[in-house]
Amino acid sequence: MKKAIAVVAGVVVAAYLVSPLVIGLIAQRQYPETLKALNVGAPEWQPGPFHLGYRHSSADSTLTIPVSGSQPLVIHLHHRITQGLGSDLSIMEVTTTPTVKGTTKAQLDRLFGGKRPLVVDTRIFADGHYTSTITAAAITNRSLPGEPTVHLAFAGLAGTVSGTFHPRSASYRLTSPGFELLSDKTHLRIAANGLRLSGDVHVPRPWLRLGEGRFSMDKVVFAAAGQPATEVDGLRLTAKEQREADGLGFRYDIHMARLSGPPALKVTNLALEVAGHHLDEKSTEQFARRLAAISRMGLPAAQVGPMLHDALQQVAGGFLAHSPEVGIRRLAFDLPTGGVRASVDARFDGAGFKSVADPDNIQRLSVEASLKAPAAAVRALLIGLMRPKAAAYAKAVKPDATPAEVAALGVRMADQTLRNLQARQLLQSEGGDYASSLTFRDGALTVNGQPMALPALPASGR
Repeated sequence: MKKAIAVVAGVVVAAYLVSPLVIGLIAQRQYPETLKALNVGAPEWQPGPFHLGYRHSSADSTLTIPVSGSQPLVIHLHHRITQGLGSDLSIMEVTTTPTVKGTTKAQLDRLFGGKRPLVVDTRIFADGHYTSTITAAAITNRSLPGEPTVHLAFAGLAGTVSGTFHPRSASYRLTSPGFELLSDKTHLRIAANGLRLSGDVHVPRPWLRLGEGRFSMDKVVFAAAGQPATEVDGLRLTAKEQREADGLGFRYDIHMARLSGPPALKVTNLALEVAGHHLDEKSTEQFARRLAAISRMGLPAAQVGPMLHDALQQVAGGFLAHSPEVGIRRLAFDLPTGGVRASVDARFDGAGFKSVADPDNIQRLSVEASLKAPAAAVRALLIGLMRPKAAAYAKAVKPDATPAEVAALGVRMADQTLRNLQARQLLQSEGGDYASSLTFRDGALTVNGQPMALPALPASGR
């Protein structure tokens, strides 16, 4: 009996001693595949050498981030791997840090005061899930490398990521107290505090990311020398993509508590909510692949535009045949003179759809839109829009016109435009507001219930 117990104990001890090496072998085999699975789109994350050890291994990787109109940003990473069964049943710990040398290392050491700029500690468990802690070092009012007149103060960043490799899913939470950027040359100051980024995402198929992401800032300030500051309070951004009964859906929301700035800008309670439904999944995947390919080229913006147009043209048929629906569900904000409210909803009937170039497609499109705004705000907007036109007219007719005369002309032109819009019933007066509603259906346009002639449509180039 004692001999049997000794044998069993010996097997257990041997298994324990061997397990770190076995775990290392598994990590070495899975390392390229893991990065390959994460490498969808841009940036690109490529594995480098893997050095196997008994209890400790190491690996390197390269992250390439495209930069429009310039060389891509290449970041080299080093991964130190500790293999072995932990008390929490983890099987390995991975510490990831950027690898920098020479002049770049000296610059970063000065910027971060000798601290490691970024550290990611990851614990991987036998069942395939992982947890990571992320720490970015603080920067104490240092000049930027190559920009001695620009100073940065950064309060650091901390966060966690947890998820699974198969299937791919992750929940992340990142926070930073804030940063401040100041230029001695231009005296421009940009400061933000209370930064938070969080989300939950899963990837059921390559190129298809579903879930919800959230970003918020308590306050942002833009200030230039001798000018009143522009301030944003309570900014919140939310993006959500999901599978629905018929295709994909999305919702993007922007909310802001307050925006103020020169000369008398004051906006509160801003909400912009954009949504889409019935988006074709296959076309979405094809478009995502094209976007990633274009992004990897690092081309100037002027060259990217036409390529994006071509990419959209190639998948437009698939989207339209799926009867998509997109719209601004809500645009609302408050001005000192009252609230502005607007919405737009557009739908396309894809039943029997033939081709993008079919002239009958206009009959398939329906649009509903509405706008309501304070009369004083509409008038002020028109005065601003008419100011350049008034200046050009005065220059041609009366070159010696004073600034006051040009301003008065702009006001008269704005008031005449308002009268014309009301006479044509494009704007309706509702108390202290102006309102307008638009409907486009079966190829016919109506504004406030009045039929309107459509402008001639450009001929299709396809």
